[in-house]
Amino acid sequence: MLLPEGPVFSYLEGRIPHPSHTLGKLIHLVEEEEKEKINKEIAKRRSRLGAVLGQVTLEVKREVYDDSPVCLNCYVLCSWGLHSDRVNLVRRAIPGADQLVGR
Repeated sequence: MLLPEGPVFSYLEGRIPHPSHTLGKLIHLVEEEEKEKINKEIAKRRSRLGAVLGQVTLEVKREVYDDSPVCLNCYVLCSWGLHSDRVNLVRRAIPGADQLVGR
């Protein structure tokens, strides 16, 4: 076990990124991937007969965000007390998120 008082901890400290940093990068990458997926799917669906751009956009975003791990990952970051810029995303995405995050 690595305790802050141990010799190994002091050696590793600063050499391995904090999990929140890695998770933040992962969230950013997934968000970019979702944005591309949304744009491609909207472009594909809007060419259908009778398609209304606003409705197509809403449907595609709902489908992509329903399968997205971003909200859960943002919740984890917020529960660590980090990346408060994502708190609003969590509040919008998860009903009752204020109680979950403790804010």
